[in-house]
Amino acid sequence: MHFFTVKNFDNHEKWVNKAIIAKHINGYEYKEFTYYEDIGSMEVLELFINMYEKQLKLLQQVHAHPNIIGFYGVTKDNNGQYNMILEYAEEGNLHEYLETNFTKLQWTDKFRIAYEISCGLAFEKYFNSLRTNQNSSRSKVLNEMSTSSNRLGMLAYIEPDRFMTEDFKLNKKSDIYSLGIILWEISSGRPPLQFFDQTQLCLHVFKEKREPPIEGTPSQYVELYKECWDGDPTNCPERSFIRRQLEKLKNESSNKIIEMKAPPSNNKKQTFKRTFVKQFHLL
Repeated sequence: MHFFTVKNFDNHEKWVNKAIIAKHINGYEYKEFTYYEDIGSMEVLELFINMYEKQLKLLQQVHAHPNIIGFYGVTKDNNGQYNMILEYAEEGNLHEYLETNFTKLQWTDKFRIAYEISCGLAFEKYFNSLRTNQNSSRSKVLNEMSTSSNRLGMLAYIEPDRFMTEDFKLNKKSDIYSLGIILWEISSGRPPLQFFDQTQLCLHVFKEKREPPIEGTPSQYVELYKECWDGDPTNCPERSFIRRQLEKLKNESSNKIIEMKAPPSNNKKQTFKRTFVKQFHLL
């Protein structure tokens, strides 16, 4: 299990206890766990708390979706801190997976990753909780909760309008923009703007500058993620369209691999390069 510690939760302890008694969420004794990994902690903002209370039950209901990190319930540790109990991602987060395995991945694999993430994002239209902190630091789609250590990296995933308008509210188009950045990350194997300091990063995003396409990236894929991060929200594609396009790319790529592996149709001796693609699934 992964644990995420929620600090400053005292004012909401009564709500959590009532939610557990009403079986809206599952509560576990801390002593039941023999192994855990703490993946972070955060100072909870009032807005987050309000959204958390409204959406926690729904978050638990959708935890079985294969492309969304599972939420199993809460537990209170020996220090009196509440912990969210999340599904253990054995492969690590997306960034860690790409860092370790990127050189082994064929485009078939990359398309599969992108498609599965888009499936999770499409499913999340049913619960828009925690949207303000989305990034790619999970191998399945999870609207992530920020810590002071990862806020800088998250700026690269936030649409420029957020920097231009003080009271701008993130919406489903914001999710699509972030997805476009994630699609580029899958093609490059590294986080966007990773060598920028905070000032450079903010200016880069504010001026609507983007990372350039990686050499060898299929043009259809480049066109798709560029549509996702288009500065005009009216040009932003729908989740369903993105999912269909990625599924098409995934299937076409898989079919090409199968054709390359097929035996020659004539009796003459022929040699051809066989391509072996390592299959994997986001755990």
